[in-house]
Amino acid sequence: MFLALLSDENKEKFIELCSLAADADGMVVEDEKNMIYAYCREMNIKEKFPENNHTLEEILASIKKDSTEQEQKIIVFESLGLLSADDEYTAEEEAFMQKILEA
Repeated sequence: MFLALLSDENKEKFIELCSLAADADGMVVEDEKNMIYAYCREMNIKEKFPENNHTLEEILASIKKDSTEQEQKIIVFESLGLLSADDEYTAEEEAFMQKILEA
């Protein structure tokens, strides 16, 4: 809903963050993949499930450094949506979300 407001650079960072978020509980389910593809369409970028080329800490540091407060809030909000896409919010996903919030 708000992802189109992200800069092109932050769209790519967000999608990479999504791939880590989807795997936070050790398994990537179809609902999570579909949500990532929907995010790509919303941001008008190529539909993909990116590989994890960076660590969570690297991505979060880059987002913190290169994005506005509004973009950071959008990323947090939409990340939570992805983490609950499969109607489960595991302890691992909660810990992942806590890392995003702390960053």
